[in-house]
This record gives sequence, C-alpha cells and structure tokens, in this order.
Amino acid sequence: MKLQKPIENDFSIDIDEILPLLDKVKKSGNKQWVALCPSHADHRQSLSIGATNDGKALLHCHASCSYLDIVKDLGLYKEPTTPAKREIKEIYDYVDEEGELLFQTLRFIPKNFGQRRPDGSDGWLYNLKGVRRVLYRLPELIASESTTVFVVEGEKSTDFLRGFGFTVTTNPLGATKWIKDFNKYFKGRDVVILEDNDDAGRKHSEIVSKNLYPVANSVKVIKL
Repeated sequence: MKLQKPIENDFSIDIDEILPLLDKVKKSGNKQWVALCPSHADHRQSLSIGATNDGKALLHCHASCSYLDIVKDLGLYKEPTTPAKREIKEIYDYVDEEGELLFQTLRFIPKNFGQRRPDGSDGWLYNLKGVRRVLYRLPELIASESTTVFVVEGEKSTDFLRGFGFTVTTNPLGATKWIKDFNKYFKGRDVVILEDNDDAGRKHSEIVSKNLYPVANSVKVIKL
C-alpha cells in the first residue's frame, strides 16, 4: 500500500521516534512496517508505517485513525510553529462520574480540532495517551431519569439539544472512537441517533447502532 502524506502533518516526526513507541512492530518491506495502532482497541497489526527518503514517518491506520491522533496518543505531538494563526473558539470538558476533568476537546478557527489534558505541574499536555475516554457530559447522562437518550456526532450538537431539555451525549475523538464501555450507560433506554448527512455521520451511526442494539430498549436512527 502506498502511504500518502497526511494533510494535517508536515512530517516533522522522525521514523526513529515512532517505531520504539509502537507495539508488535513487524517489518513488511523496504522502509515499511506494521504494528498495533495506539489510537484504537484492536488485536490486529492494523497500522501501516513507512518512511520518506529523509527519514520522516508515514502512517496509515486501516481503522481510519488520523495521523494527528496517532502522533498525539504516542506523546509526540508538537505545537504548530505559528500558533497565532489559529484561535480557540470552543472548549468542551470531558469529566468522569465524579466531575473530575479528564481532558478537553478544542475547536479552533480556522475550523480544526485538538485535544489536551490537564497537567498538574505546568498547564496542559496536548496528547491523550493513557487517558480514560468518557462520553461527553457523562454525569448528566448518568443522573438523567429520562428513558430517551439522544446520541449525536459532536459536542456542539450536544450542547444545542441540551438547550431544549433533552438528555444527549456524544463520544469523543470522532466517528470510529466508540468504546464498548460506553454501552452500559444506555442499558434499557430508548436511544435516538441523529445522523449527520455525510460519510462520517453514517459511519458514526452505524458503529453506535451496532454497539447499542444488544443493550438498549430500542435504537432509532434519524437522518438529518
């Protein structure tokens, strides 16, 4: 497979930095390897790795994890050299059952997304390696007595629907990042999935539906 340059990275990461951090690395050709992807739960070597002529890393996850997410989860994320070009528009807090902040999703202008987690010594760390993923507004979901729960794609849509009094949540980090541990919060509930009208939205509703059919009272997909 020919590995393409990802649009969100400038190849500042050396192949020699990435390979020692990956699990079950196996050489598959000249300047090509396979390994476990650090950004999703899988027992297969679904991450393809390559190198440019000057030793920069090429990555392709067969489960569609982005280059940027992989680099962040390995702890190799580097702030842009010109951070003034982008501005934080929205900050979304992800907290655990007790309300403790685990990480934040950042929405930038121009439109882009990033994640960071609090660091007790000097502010923020811009990677989520080893951080527990939870549903957005998890304490509200747990405390809600409503039997109907809406699942949307994205924090902005979640907050919009909350304004109408609905019980609503979303999963962090994109369409393919649903974790089986999320399923328990929907047991015996009627789930309404609001599907965005694009490929990512359809993939998101498909993954969420397959996970929740066995545990929810009902699952309904509404296409927007």
